[in-house]
Amino acid sequence: MKKTKNKICTFLFVAGVIMLIISASLCVNNYFESAGAGKTSKNITKKFITTEETASENGITVKNVDGHNYAGIIVIPAINIHLPVMSDIKNGDLKISPCRYSGDIGSRNLVIAGHNYRTHFGKLTNLKLNDEVYFFDAENQKTEYYVSGIEILPASAVKRMTDGESPLTLFTCTLSGADRYTVRCSAK
Repeated sequence: MKKTKNKICTFLFVAGVIMLIISASLCVNNYFESAGAGKTSKNITKKFITTEETASENGITVKNVDGHNYAGIIVIPAINIHLPVMSDIKNGDLKISPCRYSGDIGSRNLVIAGHNYRTHFGKLTNLKLNDEVYFFDAENQKTEYYVSGIEILPASAVKRMTDGESPLTLFTCTLSGADRYTVRCSAK
């Protein structure tokens, strides 16, 4: 009986150590992934600003930088965000920059998704009502917004996310990944 109890304790101890190692390696990986995404976004933003040639994609004007089309740049001074926004969302693109999830500026229903990397949309949780948000499109037209609402939606609430009631919606996953931290913005 005592041998069995010792084996169980040893097994649980080893399993716990393995889980701690796995958790630590995931945290380190996320840190480096976030840092890399931030550096990439800065480089793309610089290239986006200096690129003059535009094209049309799905009814919106875009600039091509490093093989990807970008609809504009999102600037949120309160949380020191200055990021390019890809014109469409495809597999793996969120690891590079936030992406246009749906809508557009002209229709006043733009929805932008971003990873919760600390260098991307991870700081959305620090926003407060009335914080300023700016979007510069591919033709360098500035649209000014302010934060008018903050909510947490279940991942399945796609219709509510894209309902078009806000001219600009920003969202990212919560830390658990089960829900979406959602920031609604109204035009100034």
